[in-house]
Amino acid sequence: VYRRLIRLAEVEITIVMAYFLPPPGILRALARARRRGVRVRIVIPANSDVKLVEWATRHIHGRLLRHGIELFERRHRMLHSYFMVIDDRYVLSGSANRDPRSLWSNREFIGVVRSADFAAELRGVAEFELEHSRQVSEHDLTRRTLWHWLRDRSAYALRWWL
Repeated sequence: VYRRLIRLAEVEITIVMAYFLPPPGILRALARARRRGVRVRIVIPANSDVKLVEWATRHIHGRLLRHGIELFERRHRMLHSYFMVIDDRYVLSGSANRDPRSLWSNREFIGVVRSADFAAELRGVAEFELEHSRQVSEHDLTRRTLWHWLRDRSAYALRWWL
């Protein structure tokens, strides 16, 4: 479902997600969307309540940025939203995170809604979260130590169990 809707995107994809560890197929779909000229923005928490997920997600920051995906970290509180808005007409929302465990193991709910009105409402929520976020840059990645890279890479290796 995610990949199909990402392939339909023509203008913009906005993802607001508490835990963002998408499987390789979704990462590739997002990268392809960027190559087609689709703006892709992802909002995640700066400080997660699950540190291993936070570290594993940081491991893919460079890949996301290299593909031109805009990445934002929500400051000052844990982000608990779970939705994706595509071209102001499709919304994916529910209890499922974009991580392997939620997508394949847990019994989670994902709803797909085709509604410009609902998309506009959630886009407003996304804009609020973006206003309270800081954009991650390539410069942020260069400031990371070898220790951080090893820790994040090790956490990413565990992504199927997080």
